[in-house]
Amino acid sequence: MTETMAPSRTDAQAPVPAVEIEGLCRSFGTVKALDNVNLTIRRGELVSLLGASGSGKSTLLRQIAGFDTPTSGTIRLGGRDVTRLSPAQRDIGMVFQNYALFPHLSVRKNIEYGLKMRGWDAARRQARAAEMLGRMRLADFGDRLPAELSGGQQQRVAIARSLAFSPSLLLMDEPLGALDKALKEDMLEEIRRVHQEFGTTIVYVTHDREEALVLSDRIALMDQAQLKICAPVEDLYLRPPTAFAASFISGSCVLEPSAELQLTPADGGVAATITGSPTVLAGTGNTGSLEGFGLAVRPSGFSVDAAGAPGAFTAEVIESVFLGDQVRIIARLQAFDLRVKALVDLAAAPQLLPGQTIGLRPRPDAMSVVSL
Repeated sequence: MTETMAPSRTDAQAPVPAVEIEGLCRSFGTVKALDNVNLTIRRGELVSLLGASGSGKSTLLRQIAGFDTPTSGTIRLGGRDVTRLSPAQRDIGMVFQNYALFPHLSVRKNIEYGLKMRGWDAARRQARAAEMLGRMRLADFGDRLPAELSGGQQQRVAIARSLAFSPSLLLMDEPLGALDKALKEDMLEEIRRVHQEFGTTIVYVTHDREEALVLSDRIALMDQAQLKICAPVEDLYLRPPTAFAASFISGSCVLEPSAELQLTPADGGVAATITGSPTVLAGTGNTGSLEGFGLAVRPSGFSVDAAGAPGAFTAEVIESVFLGDQVRIIARLQAFDLRVKALVDLAAAPQLLPGQTIGLRPRPDAMSVVSL
């Protein structure tokens, strides 16, 4: 069952949601590509569909776009049932990973193309193209061909073309997958700016959790054809409800109760007792049985301590890697026989050698009680 939390970053309160998906299923023979997906997206939200390859996120986007027909279920856009309508009947814009620009047309003509197909006259098309070129900071590039632009500029043209006719919904299918790291960071800022300036509802598909964290109002986390949870970004990162969400969103290690870890109810939360030292984790919302729950710890929440120190897990160093301002430590927690990753500030990181026994102490604000 999908767990859904209310949006947090957007204050838009539309009586009719931008997107409503109910009981959506898609099967290819005996293979389920989507399994009873339910999702509601408010107007003006940017929701990322996040998951590993094969999780169903691109299949879901294709269903919303109308490129494929569901086996069962309903899709409504702006309150209108579009489940069986073609893409042209859905009032959506689409940005692909490969940009899909016409190589023989200028930037200006690429932007005008969709408007021409919608019956806009020449004067209106030209005025709108000029407006979009200015808003996308491409005013000096209108007469160039796509091949004469950088990857980031081509992506901006693709976004401008998709937004030119003011669609009610913009779909983005891993649009930054082919860009290098520096250019990707620039384009993340650009997409954030476009979203804030235009206020268009955006559904964004990615397998990159950093992209999803930077861009999204909410993240819809998918796995094995199911939508596992849709929640505000901060909640999902800081207070993940499940072991899967904690591991996927923040790279947290998830620890089951053991000789070094006990979880017990406490006033106002849960007490995590690590090697005999209790810490109350406030705001967990769990006041009942803790059977079936464990402790998630984000990699940046560890500090290095002496082996055997109270409140620290005993760990054997596997490797220590210099990353500039941080050191990445890979270690095996002995009581759990589990490899974990810790990111420690360089100034607080001692010289560690493989095979060395240390203590890894988690900070209370980096720990979450999660269902296993």
